[in-house]
Amino acid sequence: MISTQHYRIVTDTRKFIFGQSIDILQDELVAMLKRLLYFENTTPREVRDLILVGHGLGFEIKAMKGLGIDLTLAPSVIEIFDTEFLGYEVFGRDFKCGLSRVTKEIGDLRGKFS
Repeated sequence: MISTQHYRIVTDTRKFIFGQSIDILQDELVAMLKRLLYFENTTPREVRDLILVGHGLGFEIKAMKGLGIDLTLAPSVIEIFDTEFLGYEVFGRDFKCGLSRVTKEIGDLRGKFS
């Protein structure tokens, strides 16, 4: 029911723990994003609801808008889940909100309530 896709435009050695990274050329980036986010040139079988998940997505959202990709107009994007925003909502604005800290704190909280 749920699948992940992780694209990167630079080759590095870090592993993506939720699947396989797909390396693409920078020149292919905009076309690939439009194919995933909009229904242009897409068969009905390929249409799916997307939830974008990331940490501190503000820069990426602005960068995509600069490339002509407006996520508010992408019919396939049904939700944007930003773990940085989650950390601020749960722990307050003074919380230093790196992804590792958010996951550690949430893990610590789970232990207190289970």
